[in-house]
Amino acid sequence: MAKFQFRLERILDVKKIREELRQRDWVEAMRETERQAALEQQIRQEQILFREQRNQKGSVGELKIEAELAGGMRRKVKKQTAQVAFARQTELKKKGELIDAMRERKVMEKLREKKQDEYLLEERRTENKLIDEMAGNRFRQKFGL
Repeated sequence: MAKFQFRLERILDVKKIREELRQRDWVEAMRETERQAALEQQIRQEQILFREQRNQKGSVGELKIEAELAGGMRRKVKKQTAQVAFARQTELKKKGELIDAMRERKVMEKLREKKQDEYLLEERRTENKLIDEMAGNRFRQKFGL
């Protein structure tokens, strides 16, 4: 009995490798999203501390500097929020690519299973035919036909 060989085994291997790469990309994108979100949280904490420490009394010059600093903090938070949104969008894109790669691999694996089942069925048919032929030959020998 010959060993089953799937004609598209190399393609299946490529699909598996592609899926692993997409998995790594997605994990990396998740980490980046977490990093950006943590940075955003840190900036927001700094903003809260700045608000708490602000001196409401002081000269006009000091109040003007504090207002500029507060505006800078708001811009910094806004910019980081955009960075988090971009990182999340990238993460979702990478997740979609991973899902597509997983589907492609599963399709190839199902095809492989189907072809292997067909091969095994054909092998059983061949084996049964051989057994029937051997039984027929013995019968003819035994009864002289």
